[in-house]
Amino acid sequence: MNSILIYSRDIGGTNLMVAAHQMIEAGAESVGDAVALIDFVSAHISELENCQITVVAKDYAIRSWQRAGVKPIDISSVSKVDDISDVVQKLISDINPNVVLTATTDVDDRTDVMFWRKCRELNVPVAALVDHRVNINARFFDKNSSAVYPDVIFVIDEHVRLQLLDNDVAPQKVQIIGDIHLSRLKSRKVDGSSQINAMHLREKWTVSSSDMVVLFVSECLREMRMLGAGATCYDEIDSLENLLSQLRETATLGNQMLNLNNLTLVIRPHPKDAEGKYASYVSHRNINSNDLNIVVDNDSSAEIAIIASDIIVGMDSTMLGEAQALGKPVYSNCQSDSVGNVNTVQWYRK
Repeated sequence: MNSILIYSRDIGGTNLMVAAHQMIEAGAESVGDAVALIDFVSAHISELENCQITVVAKDYAIRSWQRAGVKPIDISSVSKVDDISDVVQKLISDINPNVVLTATTDVDDRTDVMFWRKCRELNVPVAALVDHRVNINARFFDKNSSAVYPDVIFVIDEHVRLQLLDNDVAPQKVQIIGDIHLSRLKSRKVDGSSQINAMHLREKWTVSSSDMVVLFVSECLREMRMLGAGATCYDEIDSLENLLSQLRETATLGNQMLNLNNLTLVIRPHPKDAEGKYASYVSHRNINSNDLNIVVDNDSSAEIAIIASDIIVGMDSTMLGEAQALGKPVYSNCQSDSVGNVNTVQWYRK
């Protein structure tokens, strides 16, 4: 029986499952000829004949896989690089997969790189998905700053492909597959179950059906900079403060006037945000002499949080693209003007 081993640590593993199926099916000679169709985001998993799937995950991906009805092998307890190396080698040796698939994490974790290296040592084909446009090249270096590349790299667009080619990655290694995750969101209707879950989430936020919810999507930029990530032109705390200032001064977002009396601001921390990062915002803030209800919450899936909200505000998060695909008004202030006005973003990956 052919088998496939999938490793994911980051939320990006969500996209990997769909992308891997599409790409392997179209180019079987690259990484293997037997795959399983896994639509992780919509929680539907179909096994193709003569193929067994093993999912290995850690940290933030565990809960996402469980929501999809998949019980992964959890290696979250392994922290030391040497231990990870031993665990990865044993997993690959025991499972003996025909192909290994991974996501590509940022500078805070090098486990995926360890998988690529061990696959090379054991002569197992390995593929990885880049579903980001940030710190692309940094994702392919180990702890010793040595470059490590999988056999095939799936990318979402030409922009990412060119970044890799500029770093001397062989063109035949890089294959554009598009952003299958966002395409899926655009092409389907929100089902009744998602609507019910969104309604329950609004109840948790203590907002009524007539209230407006503005969802602020955080990014863990400060944490990533401390770990050596490249600088960005925006900052998550400054972005939130700019949003609050604009509400205070104009009670508008874009061209939309807001009634602050029935508005709730939900701050959604990134899974990698430091604990308690937004605790100071939980208490009510005085906006134009009215108390603005502020909630900090990220227990739900990103999709349900978007459906439960009326307006999405952020910087350059993937959730802005997801919200746009789901038909929600989206605003970004990652390039705000001198007084912090929030400008409409037509496409979050420009």
